[in-house]
Amino acid sequence: WPEFDCRRMKTLSPLPNWDTLAGRVLDAFFAAIHGELPAYDLPLTIFGSAPIQLCLDETFASADVDIMVLDGGEKLREIAARAGVGRTGSLRPAYGVQICPPQLFKPTPHYLQRAHVERRHGLRIVVPHLHDILIGKLHRSRYEGQTGLVPKDLRAFQRVRELCGGHPTLDEIL
Repeated sequence: WPEFDCRRMKTLSPLPNWDTLAGRVLDAFFAAIHGELPAYDLPLTIFGSAPIQLCLDETFASADVDIMVLDGGEKLREIAARAGVGRTGSLRPAYGVQICPPQLFKPTPHYLQRAHVERRHGLRIVVPHLHDILIGKLHRSRYEGQTGLVPKDLRAFQRVRELCGGHPTLDEIL
């Protein structure tokens, strides 16, 4: 990755590196969508831990790549399955694209103002700022009796802060 000044993280986020496991899975999926639905024009928003892998640490991975879609989720799941990158795709056992409805990603209301947006394979791709990714993890639904973050979300906070010299701080998140 190019050198990134984490002190400027409040306004800037590192650009995605598409040559990562998540990036390759996403590119295969995007190419499949473009091949089957060339007129698809709704944004595809990547959230969960994949943006941390794409933008900060190529070794940071979870079980899937979450993509928020506004409409047509079932059709996109079918395309992902045919492309071999569905949730149980062939590129890696149990690793693949997870198509999610909007209510599963709860960032700040103005996340689009800080997000990185680009066109890949003719599609509008949104990679939210890492602050908004972390905020979304704070808003994840809780299980009865759960206190604090689930371990994988805590690891995400710790890894981002480790790689960014303690940023984002509590004040920056607030």
